[in-house]
Amino acid sequence: HAIGLYSQDVPFSILSSGNQQLLVTAVEDSFHLYSLKDLQLLYVGYVEGKRDHSGTESIQSLLFHSGRLYVAQGVNVRVWKNGRVICSHPTELPARLLLGCGDKMLTVEDGGCVRVWECGDDRRYGEEYLQIEFDPATFKITSLVHPTTYIN
Repeated sequence: HAIGLYSQDVPFSILSSGNQQLLVTAVEDSFHLYSLKDLQLLYVGYVEGKRDHSGTESIQSLLFHSGRLYVAQGVNVRVWKNGRVICSHPTELPARLLLGCGDKMLTVEDGGCVRVWECGDDRRYGEEYLQIEFDPATFKITSLVHPTTYIN
């Protein structure tokens, strides 16, 4: 399979769930979900709900975390579970980076704003937990890392 010919420069995300490993990659304004065992295409998600690609923005970032798929497109981070959008996190500028960290999800916007969202507690799910502003003229966030084996 030649996934790299059609996917864009957005880093893919991998989910390990029991015996199954899944890979999600961005293709224009949609995402494709593959089984890593045989690279079989399992699902195609159209983020805006359109299939004609008219007037929609490309996906900036993808993240599998806590059994959910987070898709950053334009000024929204949409949360997918079982093939449907369950909520949306609005951002002021496009979110270029996503990171899952325990029961929190971090977004980094183009303008240097880091937002931390609740994603573990169903009662507070989707609430903004913290916001930190960085001056993009003096400090540019280029990546986020949290080792999976680190215990807080």
